[in-house]
Order: sequence, then C-alpha cells, then structure tokens
Amino acid sequence: ERLGPFEGHGGNDWHTGWWWDAGLFADKLATGEVWVTAFGFMPVDASDAPLGSPPVHLHHMHVTSAQWPGGPRPNSEGVVAVEFDLHGDRQCVASSGGTDCLIRAFPTGYGMRVTDPMRTMFDLNDVRPSDSPPLTFYSKHSYKWTRTQQRPVGKFMTATMPFAPIGNHDDFFLLFPHAHKQEYMTWSTSAFSYDASFVRMYWHTHHKHTSDMWVISANASQLGLREVPQTGSLTMNLPWAPHYDAGYVDLTAQKLSTATAMEYVLDRLDKAQLQCAARGCTNEPRVRCMMNKDRWEELPTDDAYWTHSSLKERYHAPHCARWDFKNGDEYTIIAFHSPVEKPRTRDGADHMWMHVVFYGLYVPTEEGAYIPHAYSTT
Repeated sequence: ERLGPFEGHGGNDWHTGWWWDAGLFADKLATGEVWVTAFGFMPVDASDAPLGSPPVHLHHMHVTSAQWPGGPRPNSEGVVAVEFDLHGDRQCVASSGGTDCLIRAFPTGYGMRVTDPMRTMFDLNDVRPSDSPPLTFYSKHSYKWTRTQQRPVGKFMTATMPFAPIGNHDDFFLLFPHAHKQEYMTWSTSAFSYDASFVRMYWHTHHKHTSDMWVISANASQLGLREVPQTGSLTMNLPWAPHYDAGYVDLTAQKLSTATAMEYVLDRLDKAQLQCAARGCTNEPRVRCMMNKDRWEELPTDDAYWTHSSLKERYHAPHCARWDFKNGDEYTIIAFHSPVEKPRTRDGADHMWMHVVFYGLYVPTEEGAYIPHAYSTT
C-alpha cells in the first residue's frame, strides 16, 4: 500500500494520512485465518527507495483495530489493540541497517493472528531546513501474511499518562527552563490481564529529554512513589486498564536529581525484595527492563539535512531477560527526564511534548494457552 505524493518544504512541516481496512484484510478475514509474519512502514521517494530521517521523520505509523476517532474502543477480543506501529526512533544507525530496521519480521514459524479489520494512520515530518526545495515522497506500508497457522505472538503496549491527557492522546507537556537543568520523574502502575511471557521488550519516548526508562514488577506503593510529593497525577479503572495509577514529580523543585531518584527507587525495591523473601510472594519485585542508552547517531554538522541537532535517536533494543507474568500481576513504568543536549538559546524555556511507552512481544507461557493477539492499557 502506498499513499501520496506528499510535497515537503522543510521546517518540520506535517503530512498526515489515514485509511480504513489496512492491508485489505477485511475480505481475507471473512474467508479464513490471517497470520501476519512480517510488516514494514516507511517514507519512500518516487522510485520506492526508502527515505530515512533525515530528511523525513516518521512521527508515527499506527495500524490498529481499536484506535478510532473519538477514542479507543475494544475489538472483537474485548481488548484495545495497536497491532502494528513504528516511530522515528525505530530507524537504526547506518552501521546496523538504517532504514532496514523499519521492516520487522517474527522468527520463522511465529506470527500474529489478525482478528479484526484495522485502520492505518500516520504523520510524517520534513525535517530539512525551512524553505528547502520541494521534496516529493510517499508513505509505504507492507505486510507478509499466510493462512497457515503459526505459533502465536502478541504485542503489549502501555503508555504513562502522569496527568489528564491532552485530548484523546497520551502525550503530555513538560517544561524545561534554559536557565538550569530541569529534571522530572514520571511513572505509572497497572496490572496484567492475562498469563503470558515477554520474549522481547523495547521503548518509545521523545529521547532528547529522557535519560532512562525502567519497568519493574512491583507496584507504586512498594516503590514508595506516592511518598514523594507529586506535581500531578491520574487514576483510572477502565476495562482495559485496571487499577491504573500514574503521577509525575518535579525533581528539581523537590531538590532531587535523576541520580537521587534512581537511588531512592532501587532502595525501596531492595526492601520489597527482602519482604518478598521473608514472607513469600507470587510476583517477585525486580527491574525487568531498562532502556538501552546507546541510542544515538551523530550526523556531520555539514550534512545537507542537519537542522536543530546533529544527534538523532536510533533504535537499539535493550537486552532484557524473558519475563513470565500472570493475570493480576502488577508492574510499574518509571521514566527519568532531563535534557540530553544543551538548549539552543539561553533565554526562556521549552515546553516539550513527552511520550513514555513500553512494548513487549509475548508468547503463551504454557504451550497452547490462549493469548490475545495484541492489547494495550492506554
């Protein structure tokens, strides 16, 4: 599937597209099973050659059976699902394949069983300098699928919303003054709704203001997060987000730093582990995954497409061990935010859109057990 042409002129201009029935799977679903074994999304030029970032930033591409105008609604499995997605931080460094990383394939014999027709939606940005010569490009979407039953893989996604979202989105604003180094901690706690095992985990954020992100198999109370004065918070109890609790802390205002906040969380985690060892527990408190820090590619400053910064965020999956979890097990996402680069000017402040998302690809813990093909808590 290819949509376009779009014409960019730089300056981070926006190009938006969407359509119903991604992959034309609706008719296929009516006549048999559909197992997707690979997918890819990317901006391309008129000759179908991939365009990386720069010059075209992939803000997001979502293919979903549950994200609709007006807000999420459960699909036929009763879950909110974003089956396939890519963002600008999924492109690899050139030495690791560059735009090749925008094509994803499950291991041989594994696949995701699609259950419902899906909607495609995306935003692209021309990140060349403003008033650049016209650039013509397209949005390309590809799938590899089969009728043959595969070993099932599901995709979990959860986003941290530390206060009421803006509109129907899970972005939020953080303020970063130029006069000093501003630091925040954001977090969210919820519980799993199924038994399964994560076999691959990864993250999405707005990297230039994110130092690290952790997922811990413990709740906010065990980690003492509510004991730190909150700058904002949000609590929900939705069918697809049971007991969702979130908040954020202005660390700088509390005379704390990212380093001291990390130390505090790990100290509380140690206490939770000792309590678990002494009294027994079914959900062992542990850090299950941290974001890989080696996630930057530095472009030469004389690059024709270099605008605000020579640092570009790139995909580098963390190496996290398999995680078996059960229905009702609680987990907490914690993100630490501070500027990765110095501000471009000395005066004023930047309001930054922020996004904290944890992903996990999962398989049944017990062979043959049911798992939803995808589900999200937000």
